[in-house]
Amino acid sequence: MELGSGSNKRKVQNKKRKSRRNKLEFLGWGSKPLIEFLDSIGKESRQYSQGEVNAIMNRYVASNNLIDPTYKRSIRCDERLEKLFKRKIVSRKNLSHFLEAHFKENHVVVDDDAQDNALPKSRFAAISSQNIRLIFLRLQLVMGLLKENPESFEDNVMGSIVRINSNSKKRSYNLHQVIGVSQSSGEPNLRLSNMEAEVPISELSDRYFTEEELEEFRKQMKAGKHKRPTVEEFESKAQSLHKFLTKNWIDRELVSLKERIDLANEKGWRAEYPLYMCII
Repeated sequence: MELGSGSNKRKVQNKKRKSRRNKLEFLGWGSKPLIEFLDSIGKESRQYSQGEVNAIMNRYVASNNLIDPTYKRSIRCDERLEKLFKRKIVSRKNLSHFLEAHFKENHVVVDDDAQDNALPKSRFAAISSQNIRLIFLRLQLVMGLLKENPESFEDNVMGSIVRINSNSKKRSYNLHQVIGVSQSSGEPNLRLSNMEAEVPISELSDRYFTEEELEEFRKQMKAGKHKRPTVEEFESKAQSLHKFLTKNWIDRELVSLKERIDLANEKGWRAEYPLYMCII
């Protein structure tokens, strides 16, 4: 028993040392590897948004013929990309996800001495695609919540993120936080951050958000138009929605897959979006 305990302790210590070695170093807004990559391809020294870096990466992959000719859903990393991602092959579908780790705003900074403890609950949660999906509600899911338990509907949707069409003529969508619910003669209306008018549930989008919409949401949040959730608030909302979202996971993934295929086909018809599937 003592030997086993000592072995487990060494494994934990080795894991901690490995975690410290793999910890990214940041130079201002971005990681050192990302800054070095941008510098190596001649990009000007300034702060870039995640949407801008995604576009730069797509152009770089296309111009350097890095798509695997046999398995076209993969990117073969050259020397620059291998140094950035620490791997030889990167999935095109997950390229945006890999890049998120290289933006400082997506990290909660913790002192080295406290890194083995839970994240400080008072710190702000990272506004990343992976996180937002945990509290994002499409129309189908909102209707499901209302039907399943109308008494707790307001508690369930409060603090979640929804997507609405802000301009029906241009089909321009925006993300908003649910900050309240009001009951009309028919279906409930939602009060949303950064909007004066209440919105009927039927006006919510039944599709997932894009990276460009998430980038705009970040900008608005920094400008104070949306309340940025703390880690504690974010965890609480994600946990309260987890049971319902998990139960509907298969249906959501099937819908998501169809949307990705349709959107990729649509963008593929346009010469300016040859690699759109990379950032879906």
